[in-house]
Amino acid sequence: MPHLPSQPARVARRLPAATRQVLLELHVADLGGVSHTQPGQYVAAGTPEGTGWFALVNPPGDPVELLVRDGDGAAGALYRAAPGTEFTLGGAQGFGFPLTGVRPGTPVLLVAGGTGIAPLVPLLGAVVERGAVATLLYGVRDRGGFALLERLRGAHRTTLFVSRDVPEPPEVAGRVTDALAGDALPWTGLVAFLSGPPGMVTAARDKLLALGTRGDNVRVNF
Repeated sequence: MPHLPSQPARVARRLPAATRQVLLELHVADLGGVSHTQPGQYVAAGTPEGTGWFALVNPPGDPVELLVRDGDGAAGALYRAAPGTEFTLGGAQGFGFPLTGVRPGTPVLLVAGGTGIAPLVPLLGAVVERGAVATLLYGVRDRGGFALLERLRGAHRTTLFVSRDVPEPPEVAGRVTDALAGDALPWTGLVAFLSGPPGMVTAARDKLLALGTRGDNVRVNF
């Protein structure tokens, strides 16, 4: 995949997304030089505090959106960035989530942990557009960590997990990997997409393989 050069970007809107998380809508002069072609791709953002990599939240071709959680380096700089703040943005990188085999009626499982929900937003739109039946498992540590819920309504079924806080209905206590058991889904025939902390992704992949999901149908975006 060719590397696209960086270009100036400016924060157009800054919206609260969750506890210590914001959704940034960006203005770039050459949208084609940044926009992704596949859900799950990411961009490099250059700030005075360093460079950070962020998954694209927006569907391909739409204005660039990033979900940013407060932290060190570029993450902290972007979290604090007010509208009008300028930085640099590289072109979309990575191969994203492969959609091979996602057809009308295909059972699709999306598993997200924390800010790993970001690349699953455009992915959910893509699989629903293809007529697939999408189930979303989304987990956070604390109740305030859920972000972008209004963008996730296309899922046929959504379960929200809270691992450290006291959940409120319809949330449930536990981890997303707790749901990967029994006969809840047609494990051998589904296509699964995983996004989140490495430990969660590894645990979810191991469970799905043990349940009979084909290895090439358990997919990540890196």
